[in-house]
Amino acid sequence: MKLPESKKVLWGGGALLALFFGVVYYFFLPVAEVTTVRRGTAFAAVYGTVRIEPAFVVPVRAQNSGFIKLADPFATGRGAIGNGVKTGELLATIADEATARQLKQARADLEAAKQRAALPLPSSELLKAAEDNLQRLEKVVASGNVPTVEYEKAKTEASRLRGAVETERIERDRNLEMLDETCKKLEAQMKNSEVRSRIDGLLTNIKTIDGELVAEGNELFTVSSRKNYVRGEVNEEDVGEVKPGMKAILQLYAYRTQQFAARVSSIQPAADPETQRYTIVLEMEKPPDNLMTGMTGEMNIITGTHENVLLVPTRALLVDQAWIVKDGSVQRRTVKVGFRTLDFSEAMSGLSEGDHVVLSDQDRLRLGQAVRQRKIDRKRALLLSLAGVVFGVAIFIGTQAQTQGFAKYFIDSSLGSNGAVIVRSRFRPRSPMLVPPKNSKIQAAHRSYFEGIDDASAIMRVSRQFSDVVSCSPVLRGTLSARSGFENATVDLFGIDPALHLQTTDLSHQIVDGNFDDFRNNPNSIILGSKLASTLDVNAGETVQLLPPGGEYRRLVVAAVARSGVGSIDATRIYSHARVAQTLLHKPYTASMIIYKLRDPQRAPDLAHDFETLFQHDTQSWQEREESTLQLFLTLRLSAAITVSLIILLAGFGIFNVLTMTVLSKVKEIAILRSMGYRRIDISAIFLWQGAMIAVTGSIIGCMLGALATWGISHIPIRIRGLLYANHFLVTWDWRHYVWATLLALVAVTLASYVPARRAAELPPVATLRGSSV
Repeated sequence: MKLPESKKVLWGGGALLALFFGVVYYFFLPVAEVTTVRRGTAFAAVYGTVRIEPAFVVPVRAQNSGFIKLADPFATGRGAIGNGVKTGELLATIADEATARQLKQARADLEAAKQRAALPLPSSELLKAAEDNLQRLEKVVASGNVPTVEYEKAKTEASRLRGAVETERIERDRNLEMLDETCKKLEAQMKNSEVRSRIDGLLTNIKTIDGELVAEGNELFTVSSRKNYVRGEVNEEDVGEVKPGMKAILQLYAYRTQQFAARVSSIQPAADPETQRYTIVLEMEKPPDNLMTGMTGEMNIITGTHENVLLVPTRALLVDQAWIVKDGSVQRRTVKVGFRTLDFSEAMSGLSEGDHVVLSDQDRLRLGQAVRQRKIDRKRALLLSLAGVVFGVAIFIGTQAQTQGFAKYFIDSSLGSNGAVIVRSRFRPRSPMLVPPKNSKIQAAHRSYFEGIDDASAIMRVSRQFSDVVSCSPVLRGTLSARSGFENATVDLFGIDPALHLQTTDLSHQIVDGNFDDFRNNPNSIILGSKLASTLDVNAGETVQLLPPGGEYRRLVVAAVARSGVGSIDATRIYSHARVAQTLLHKPYTASMIIYKLRDPQRAPDLAHDFETLFQHDTQSWQEREESTLQLFLTLRLSAAITVSLIILLAGFGIFNVLTMTVLSKVKEIAILRSMGYRRIDISAIFLWQGAMIAVTGSIIGCMLGALATWGISHIPIRIRGLLYANHFLVTWDWRHYVWATLLALVAVTLASYVPARRAAELPPVATLRGSSV
């Protein structure tokens, strides 16, 4: 049985209304961010931070006081930090003038003493005389001529003199030895003024400046060994699980795309009294070649593994509870947790493979509440955001190249047909006042215009003196009727001087049928616009009849057909010789306007103002002449730019969402970095750097894709007949399109990255670490 028409309408309307309310209800449901429980390898790992430290750090101190002078290789001061030094290499000298003077005096005294030591001893001559006297007395005492007493007396004197000579020799040697020791002591003291490196290594710090007064014991330099080691730090509650020999995975911030294998060498027995973190010494298996002191990063010390187990994101667990979404409603499960890391935990029971667990805002959900699921995949979201930036940049470049290509084609065609500046009818002010500006609203009210240009040759002669003018050509313009067979049209006649017009316009390049030389050599010939020739159904070599107002038809030969590319010109324009146009139009003057070709068409408004003031003739620039059409093209460009910019902004929102979720999932790691001394600006830089990488990568790929798109668009065939004449899309290659697209992407992504970066920087480290359950 068929339902009446009214019931069909009611049932249909009811179904649509139910569908509408169903869609509204679905989209107004609370959103639960979920991820899927999957199988994989569970790791029991201890998280920590690492820093590359030198094996030895040796301070170099001053051994005396004085003014320091840095050695030439280190005279640049802190600019020399990082230079290699060798054992015993001179780093600086300390000027000790008092010791230098003492050393000089001691050396002089020693030299004088040595010279005196070369001379005979003072008592040596007396001893020789006494010994000679004793020998003489010894010979004569036996004869009895000399008393024995005299002999004994001489013998005693000789013995005394021998003792005196020996004493003088001992005193001389002792004096020389003392002076020599004094010189050596002073030389050693002077040697202490030379500051030298005690090990081979790298100069890591300079704590003085050239010419500074230093005291004995001051630390001047720090030299570190070339050999480094990895120092890790772990929390007090985790150190009990770490044992020497365990494997670890390191990731240094300087090598964000690489991971390094390491092994625990030792565990220092005492914790840092300020942070209560324990130091772990690790040994990298294959360190990079340019590993440098001070590099920082993160580590995971692997304490155990379980293969093919269920894995759930750790932040989805509230101690041992997890919220899942099943059949569109929220359920709670008790989970037995095995291995646990910052990212994933092992679910030994309570969850099944494929369950959708809630990742965030669990406190806002109620048991049995209906929710709408939204799966989280940051890598995919990040790639989609990158793709948004790439396509946004590429489409921006392509649309701007296309819209500006049509505008440039129109401008070139207009300049090639009508020139950059047109001087027209002479005017005279009705009141004694200066010529008002061209944009003045009272201009027409205070001028009297006179048809035609009587002194075209003089105006052209003067205007050619302007440096911006390339050439100029007089034109006699008027309106006629044209007829060919049964076809009629109202046409715009341009009477020209072929030679001058050829220098001023692109007419010779616009010829599509016939020959310009035929027109130049035959005064009774004309050139028709291509669309007008099609309307009259004539080709080159055929004839057209022209009828001026109040006159008779005159038959002229079509020498050529020209296509400027501008529809309004090609549909009405006819070129003839100036004399023929003057005859047809019955004009007493030979020119009604003068068109100009300029070296820089952008200067046309300024030159038009100068010509109008100088010649007292109405003057119009091409910008004023084509203002409405140029405004149309500009509106299209801005509209396309705004529309395409929304794609880049949407990509920026995607990046904002990804970075925000990353901040929420990396709360503990950020807090650890903050507790290690990282500044807020350092934390912000990590997330801003990610955004910058997306912006730069997306801009580079987008620019390349935009160039390819521009090339492809330029080869797409399209038939345009109207305002313009074209058989394919017109594009322009302009480097500014790429710059603006890149700047737009950088600004959008930077703004999208700033809020998550600022939020990460404002996390309080102590409260976060204390409240963390991971």
